[in-house]
Amino acid sequence: MGILFLVVILQQVFRKMHWLVSSFGILIGSLFVVLSATPLPLIAYGMFIVCFAIGYLAVRNHRIVPIWKRILILSYVGLLCAGMIVWESMYWRAPSIPINDIERIFVVGDSISSGMGGPEEQTWPKLLAQKTGVPVINLAIAGSTSESANRKQIPQINNGSNMAIIEIGGNDILNVVRPNLFRQNMTAMIQSLKPKTKRILWFELPLIPSKGEYGRIQRSLSREMGITLIPKRYLVDVLQAPDTTSDTIHLTSQGHERMAKMMAELMGERKE
Repeated sequence: MGILFLVVILQQVFRKMHWLVSSFGILIGSLFVVLSATPLPLIAYGMFIVCFAIGYLAVRNHRIVPIWKRILILSYVGLLCAGMIVWESMYWRAPSIPINDIERIFVVGDSISSGMGGPEEQTWPKLLAQKTGVPVINLAIAGSTSESANRKQIPQINNGSNMAIIEIGGNDILNVVRPNLFRQNMTAMIQSLKPKTKRILWFELPLIPSKGEYGRIQRSLSREMGITLIPKRYLVDVLQAPDTTSDTIHLTSQGHERMAKMMAELMGERKE
């Protein structure tokens, strides 16, 4: 979006900017917006497209549109960009995850958490228990979706001073589970976990283009139901680091170690 806004500004500064240059800037900026799959509210995207189009046309027709109107339009576009950046920044901050009052941690997840190497594999939940000193019960099952996790994993969690870490949603996207059904399943999961736990964490999903609705659902549920989202940049950092995955998704031993270290750092040292 910053690139698109820059195109409008450059059009204002260089009135005779070649149309090929500005068109290339618009193409690149639009491509980045699509590839980022940032789950901003749809109304924000709509407002930006309208404001950008008006601003671009106003600058292109500077002989007709008075300068004060152009400045006003550009100010609106700039403020909208700034507002969208501020909104997104709320979902990039490191979460506070105290564990001093936690007796057990339950991991609800899929193959990222269960691993693919059998019961002897040193998965990140096992390593997290070693790093924090808090027992971690790994309920994750490879291939799990929000629906199957509700049936097979959630019933195994007992009431107590527990923390639940949810690493679910990737298979819902890959299996094209309808967003409204994903919301329904995850709402039921969180409602079931609330009486059983003191704290619920949920890994925000790294999204692909056209799947932004799943991210919007995660963010709205986290606000409505008072749970903590672990910003997607943390999981992305693990998945994109060298030698951490075998196929861009499933973690290697280095990946599990990096994931456990990242989670332990977010939780801090437990005080006995």
